[in-house]
Amino acid sequence: SIFMGYPLSYILSRGYLIAPKIPWYGLFFCEVIIYSLWVIMGDILLKIKQNARSKKTYIGIAMVLFILYVNIFVVQQFTVIASILALTAIYKLLKRDSWIGIVVLCILSYEVRSDVFLMAAPFLVVAGVWNNLDEKINTKKIIKSSLPIIGVILITVALGMGSNKIAYSSKDWKEYNLYNKARSSLYDYTDYWN
Repeated sequence: SIFMGYPLSYILSRGYLIAPKIPWYGLFFCEVIIYSLWVIMGDILLKIKQNARSKKTYIGIAMVLFILYVNIFVVQQFTVIASILALTAIYKLLKRDSWIGIVVLCILSYEVRSDVFLMAAPFLVVAGVWNNLDEKINTKKIIKSSLPIIGVILITVALGMGSNKIAYSSKDWKEYNLYNKARSSLYDYTDYWN
């Protein structure tokens, strides 16, 4: 309950009940990294193939991204995985891809680590506005273009908070959260001197 939302945790933990030898959390994280790499690198490789003039630039970008993704693949963390999900959603939003894919990526980002998704939310809104900007910046146009992604963000947060509040409302979960809160504050040295 510290990082992952209940719905995603529930689904992955059911996987361990069905097939305990499969590392479901690690497998999910690996799939997220590979999917993001496939979405972004696929476009870059296509640009390398199509643009003879900018080939060196795109090859350089591809090499840097590949090194970053390999590092992410080796050191898998909740924060990084949630970031990758949110940033892939932003990328797909800028490309004007399917809204279903964007919504799924936003929900998964929130479920992996809600704080990271909330930090990425302003960038999602900016990406939604960016898609509809032209030479003339119009306040009505900016508000109208940001409403769909703001709706996605609000629905994602409402569903995530609601499901977590219901799932983690038992006495046992509350005691567990208090234990972890004390443990994390000691870890962060905020209560160390006391």
